[in-house]
Amino acid sequence: MSKQKIFLMIKPDGMEMEDVIMSMIEPIASIVSSKIYDPADMEKIKRLYAMHKGAFFYERLLKFFRGRPIKVFLLEEKEGYKYRKNFIEDIVELIGDTDPSKAKPGTIRSISKDSLAQSIAEERAVNNIVHRSRTAEEAKTEAAIFFDDI
Repeated sequence: MSKQKIFLMIKPDGMEMEDVIMSMIEPIASIVSSKIYDPADMEKIKRLYAMHKGAFFYERLLKFFRGRPIKVFLLEEKEGYKYRKNFIEDIVELIGDTDPSKAKPGTIRSISKDSLAQSIAEERAVNNIVHRSRTAEEAKTEAAIFFDDI
């Protein structure tokens, strides 16, 4: 049986917190591959967020990434780790709500002191530190955008 995988991207607002983020991830996931884009490749970002094209926040999101670094990872379940639900659901839970103000304490996104409401009021992208895939299928699609060899 092959191991489950998930795509993770540390967004520009999370780059200075990479050590903290990875100290939370590494107990439950192994790194298959990682890559830094400095600056972010905007064509890849547009492909990643294509489903949001036309949404009120899409241009804000692109502006947020433009000229700033990101780091992407393909993670897989860790051998011998006992997951509460399964690898992907446990990672999604560890990362937390996309609105940092609603993220449970102890989650990665709870580190950010931003909120979706504040970002909307200020007409900018929300600072929620990371992007992650939601399913195994989405992980394959998203990883293929950033990793040529996967």
